[in-house]
Amino acid sequence: MSFKHIAATLPLIISSPLMAGDIQFGLGLGMASAYEGSNKYIVTPDVIAQYTATTESYGVFSIGTQGAKWQYNLFDNLNFGIIGSYMQGRKEEIGFAGNKNKDLKGMGDLKGAAAAGIELNYVINKNIVYINSLTALGNREYGDINVDNATRIEFGINSHFDLNNDWSIDSNISTRYVNKNYNQAYFGVSHQQSLDTEFTEFIPKAGFKDVGALFAINYKINNDFYLNFKNGGYYLLGDAANSSITQQKYGLITIIGLSYSF
Repeated sequence: MSFKHIAATLPLIISSPLMAGDIQFGLGLGMASAYEGSNKYIVTPDVIAQYTATTESYGVFSIGTQGAKWQYNLFDNLNFGIIGSYMQGRKEEIGFAGNKNKDLKGMGDLKGAAAAGIELNYVINKNIVYINSLTALGNREYGDINVDNATRIEFGINSHFDLNNDWSIDSNISTRYVNKNYNQAYFGVSHQQSLDTEFTEFIPKAGFKDVGALFAINYKINNDFYLNFKNGGYYLLGDAANSSITQQKYGLITIIGLSYSF
């Protein structure tokens, strides 16, 4: 009933059930779209470090590379959570090593921001149905346009399937609704940016941004080590799909890695 063997390639950690007393480390390498809407792929690292603790009266707390979450059981299988995380920025030259993707050259760098939100989730057997929100904090501008309070709301379901004692499958299927400032930050092109690039000016509205799926096949090497094969993708919707920076509406990701839990 845990996603602890999946990295947060799609934002899974903040919508996962929290396992008390669990420490996890993970490292992997794979290929992913340079940015949402790109038709080119880059090598990407996949790193996880997470600690989860429980209390008898105050719920479960988790903190790690994907942020922090406090979760409290309301009744039966219904849980409420408060999320603290980081909304990623975007460089105009994208990549962590070697040749970088320069398709957005001239757009400028979008700063990342601390973010906060809430979540409701309901556990049904080994499935977790959830809805959560995440809002960027502080002041941000991109292309001379104010993009404060960029917000996304995610609806999804996490599932876990044990195939046998050694093999298991984790999955996430989700969709995201975003406000106008979120779309402007990640898919908009301001008048100034259109002058500095080949992209036409594009001012998006609020709406559904994408649907996505991620599947992980996990092999238990021993009681603590797992080998993880992760594959997934997204399909852009609405104004995100119609943006002048969008080269194709879909993107894929594949990652192989190791995780260690104790």
